[in-house]
Amino acid sequence: MTKDIKIKYNSLLINEIQASYSRIQDFLFWCPGGIGGGISLPDEGVPGHSGGWYGSKPAEPNCMNGAFIAAFYGKEPLPWEEDIILPTIAGGYFTVYDYFHVTAALIDGDEISGLLIAANNKTIYLQRTHGSSDWDAVATVPDEMEPSFIKVSPNGNQVALGCGCDQPLVIIETSILSKSIPPQLFSVAVGVKIFPAITYYDGDWYNEQYFIVDGGNWPNEEPPYDPESTNYYSGVGIVDTDYAGDKSTYYGVALIYPKSGASAGIRIDSAGNLFCGCGFGFETGQVRGLSGNLYNPASPPGTPIDYSSLKIILEGKEEGLIKLSAASLNIDFENNLFVGGGNYFDTGGGVDYGYAALIKKAAVDRAFNDDIPVDVSTSDWREFQPDSCGNDSATYIVPGSFDHTLAVCYNRNTEEPECALVDEWHYTAVPLLKIYYEYNKEIS
Repeated sequence: MTKDIKIKYNSLLINEIQASYSRIQDFLFWCPGGIGGGISLPDEGVPGHSGGWYGSKPAEPNCMNGAFIAAFYGKEPLPWEEDIILPTIAGGYFTVYDYFHVTAALIDGDEISGLLIAANNKTIYLQRTHGSSDWDAVATVPDEMEPSFIKVSPNGNQVALGCGCDQPLVIIETSILSKSIPPQLFSVAVGVKIFPAITYYDGDWYNEQYFIVDGGNWPNEEPPYDPESTNYYSGVGIVDTDYAGDKSTYYGVALIYPKSGASAGIRIDSAGNLFCGCGFGFETGQVRGLSGNLYNPASPPGTPIDYSSLKIILEGKEEGLIKLSAASLNIDFENNLFVGGGNYFDTGGGVDYGYAALIKKAAVDRAFNDDIPVDVSTSDWREFQPDSCGNDSATYIVPGSFDHTLAVCYNRNTEEPECALVDEWHYTAVPLLKIYYEYNKEIS
């Protein structure tokens, strides 16, 4: 009975109330976690709260927090923010993460909308409750990963896991994940597809069938650089996750090649527009866009699209500008574009790191329609600095679980007043997510 009420409550909350009150789930949300569980809400001292827990009894919804509601409706300044601690880096250099947005998918019969999923070392984790820094293993792999990405599909029914360099791309049905008995993904008979020949750095779902990757010398196996010029080359390819042939020899299909510069982030917006960039090389930091009208993964081009034909969204080193490195790209629910990474190694144009940035959709549209790259000196470019030291060698960005939140990943290896020149990502670093609420109120 209690479970039925919970399901009905969450269904109404997410599917109906959210349409009219986009933030109500942030201050009224079912919490099955008991005392100490629940969503992290501001204490009575909003703003500048400590991010304390607004606890709940088992099987009861949280009560509304009056201070938060007052802040939300303009009696106190917003946005407010808080930190979530991701699983500690126990292998490789990163812990990768993504959100389950509104989804009907379940894990162990429990709803997962709004929860984070993360991967590091040999484990895939699920966030225990909304706003929590507690994690439960939901799957494992046999070998230590240096994970490149974990990406939830649009409807939440699948998860794409890039295990790392020379390791496979794994497509996982969300329904096989389990906190009670975490499956070893390479040993299960159903619910997992393994693509060992796909090369990748980053990837994004086009729809529930096609996954687009930015990888090495796509789709070949040679090193992703030109030894004669010392410049890097990479490419973008299409992976049909329903491919029925021999997956061990399936390389996907080239979509964009050659792409000048090393691999970088890749994202696809709600209109199918594709964004990719240069992570390192002659055009470090450059971001280009391919209109969704110019390609269809179900009917790939006979000849790959040349990267130089794509629209310049953000200029790079070749144009005299270095802003970060495009190593991390993302898109929010309004199709604003986010840029992260960091140009920590001086490539001739100066270093630039320690923050993440948002590009307004209107500016992206101008770049597509009028060939006008983003002007970073205007309000079209907004920077987020999650670390008070402002010294992270790279940042990574994911729009939050609900419409108006933003998560920027950073590490706090050093703190004020003893800030190092740079906080690098490495084994044992503790990755933090800075969650920004109502960030988009300042960009309209």
